[in-house]
Amino acid sequence: MEAQIRRAQGSLDRYFHAFEEERLREEVCTRRIEELSAELTSLEARRSELAEEMSESEPTVPDPAELAELVRDIERALSDGELPERKAMMQAVVAEIKVRDRGQIQPVFRVPIFGPPYGLVPPGRTERKGRHLPSAFVQVEATFRLGA
Repeated sequence: MEAQIRRAQGSLDRYFHAFEEERLREEVCTRRIEELSAELTSLEARRSELAEEMSESEPTVPDPAELAELVRDIERALSDGELPERKAMMQAVVAEIKVRDRGQIQPVFRVPIFGPPYGLVPPGRTERKGRHLPSAFVQVEATFRLGA
């Protein structure tokens, strides 16, 4: 949602800049500026709704069955998914990677906490309709020693 808002704001800024530099006539860009302004207003209203829903919700720790399903989804995405899906999955579950030295790395994983509000994100390839989508995350660190 934030990326969509930034894109819309960036587009508006470019149209305004082009108009101010007299590279575009008013009648050429008026309709597009109105469309982008309406889109931006809609996105900002939706962002406010989501923030309000999230502040009213009580997340719960996932049960073992939910965690097992999450692990299966991650494994499937990483083994069978196309490159963009694998990359998105890694970005979703790895918060950061700490390199201590040449022989020790420490990934920090995001573990979802499931709970309301549900359906904040439209179901994609790794989510199923009706499934409780993560509403928050906790971070878990693991330390690995690389072979000598």
